[in-house]
Amino acid sequence: MNRKQFLEMLRKQHGYAGKADLAEVKAFVNDPENGFNFVDAKGKALDLDAIWAKTVTVAISADNGEDVEVSQSEGSEVNPGASNSSEQPPTHAASLASRGKSVGANAGIHFPKVNYSLLKSKKYNQAAARGETAFSDADIAADFGTFVKKIFDGGNKLAGKAQTLGTTTAGGHTVPTEVFSDLISNRANVGVLRKLAKYYQIPRDKANIPTRTGGLTVYAPGEASAITASDMTFGVCAFDAALMATLTAVSVELMHDSVLDIGAVIGDEINHAFAAKEDEIAFAPVGTGTTFGMVSIPRAIYNQVVSASGTWTTDAHKLYHPGVTIAAGNAWSEITLANLISVPGKLPDYAHDGAAWVVSQAFWGQVMLPLALTAAGTVASEVINGVKVPMFLGYPVFRTSKMPTAEANSQICALFGNFSRTVGLADVKEGMSIDIDYSLYFNLAAVAIRGMQRSSIVPFDVGTANATPASQVASPMCALATLNA
Repeated sequence: MNRKQFLEMLRKQHGYAGKADLAEVKAFVNDPENGFNFVDAKGKALDLDAIWAKTVTVAISADNGEDVEVSQSEGSEVNPGASNSSEQPPTHAASLASRGKSVGANAGIHFPKVNYSLLKSKKYNQAAARGETAFSDADIAADFGTFVKKIFDGGNKLAGKAQTLGTTTAGGHTVPTEVFSDLISNRANVGVLRKLAKYYQIPRDKANIPTRTGGLTVYAPGEASAITASDMTFGVCAFDAALMATLTAVSVELMHDSVLDIGAVIGDEINHAFAAKEDEIAFAPVGTGTTFGMVSIPRAIYNQVVSASGTWTTDAHKLYHPGVTIAAGNAWSEITLANLISVPGKLPDYAHDGAAWVVSQAFWGQVMLPLALTAAGTVASEVINGVKVPMFLGYPVFRTSKMPTAEANSQICALFGNFSRTVGLADVKEGMSIDIDYSLYFNLAAVAIRGMQRSSIVPFDVGTANATPASQVASPMCALATLNA
């Protein structure tokens, strides 16, 4: 074994990154922490001094035709770390061999000045050795440059057939497609309910939260007269959590080879799916009875009208509910600014702090925004720049695709009120989890990823409907409904 072979072995197999210096190599080899014990084929310890003493002399012919003679120890790295000045010779063994020049043994030792072209070649080859160049050495790079110059006429016209990227057989197959570790994810806006609802964490699937439905009555009994007794009244918000779950299989190859962090991507998608389902449960239209056994806010208003012996498709019966405003028509284009102004007017005073609109983006863009822009008082900066949180009549507007996105008869197209006083969202403690199983799809070489969530959504106060206005009880929630026809 010579010096070059030993150094290559140390660098490739044992991670040596030092200089080609005998003392430094000995220190690395003899370090007890590395635990090396190098022996030859007969089991005898290697003699580093003998390996370092082996030499060979070579001679090369320079690019400009001038003979340049070089002598160096075999496998050595001459002047490692020296500056690339014109006084330093090109002596890296790999560089000399790659240049394909003649080699002669026992040549004399002579180091002339190196011309600029050789200096550039040396620097290129050093970069090539680090994997930083498109070609393996300077000669190949120069030859390719000459080839490119020849196929161009005048520097801007092709003189023959071209190898092109656009045609796969003409070169396109050699160019890999870059895939970035980023994901373009166009998804619906979700999570509106969690921003607005009253949140609870419950210890198990069933839990009751008391609600106040009525207070005490004040009387003026008069002197020496008995005071009339009165009582508070209570209701209950009864949570009954449903188990919601997702399951997906991911191949082992995709988990290992994808540029994306597939586990994180799927975890994010699971959270998005649960948030979308929560919004769907809370804002489902009046025609949806239940979702996972849970009632939406529009359906709860509908149920109040029906419980008061009303028919929802009869427009006059919609007014059995004290929070419902009827639009001027069944089409969105017929909805007026006066219709929308009437909605907050039906909200009790205690519910205005924290009140907000919830509509779809379509309703916001087709109805609310045009009416706002045509009304007096809209500042130009808002028209041009917009606002971070859309506002209408002084209240924030939250948009979700789970509210109606197209007009329909007898439709609750807009909700307005204090949602934290209207609807509760409860999660079972430690009920949300994302788990991985390697056995379910074992025969498919895939991993099963399961998401689970135990939650309950309850509209606990949407008011009380009654055919007699005096018997109606307002709530923190109001709605705009279109006509039936």
